[in-house]
Amino acid sequence: MADFDWGALLKIGGAALDAYGKKKSGSDQAAAGQQQNALAQFQAAQMRVNALDAQASAQIAAHDIQRQQDYATSRALAVAAASGGGASDPTVINLIARTAGEGAYRRSVALYEGKSKAQALNAQADATEYGGSLAVDSGNKSKSAYDLAALTTITKGATSLFSKYGGDGPSDNNTNSSTQSNTSNELF
Repeated sequence: MADFDWGALLKIGGAALDAYGKKKSGSDQAAAGQQQNALAQFQAAQMRVNALDAQASAQIAAHDIQRQQDYATSRALAVAAASGGGASDPTVINLIARTAGEGAYRRSVALYEGKSKAQALNAQADATEYGGSLAVDSGNKSKSAYDLAALTTITKGATSLFSKYGGDGPSDNNTNSSTQSNTSNELF
């Protein structure tokens, strides 16, 4: 029997370890994509909450503006009454109308700003979610590439051994048992 070929064993072991490393790297890439997606989903959800907060804050601001307008109108009527004028006096009516117009404008601006900020946050949330889905896709593609590289490594190792030792399998040489036992003793 021929001497044991340690080089072939090392070549097989190296190919197996290389293939395992590539498979592991692919799995790690896919897991990283999933983690990035989870983070993106969390961030997008927080942005959507912030969008709702922006709209709520704008509504509160609009309510405060209405309250200030009501106070200014009431004050104008009180001052007009104290000075001897009436609520139907053209100056008082003009003052109240301007106050109402200014209040309506400020309320509209506050509501618009809240809506605009909410739309921007929702658009940013959509983009963040899309980025998360791209991370998953990228991780899965990397995994597929690493899986293919692992298969290629195994195939190259097998091809190398096949070309060195041939594909006929072990030969059926009739050797006597004493030669075989001597060879076995040399290995151990």
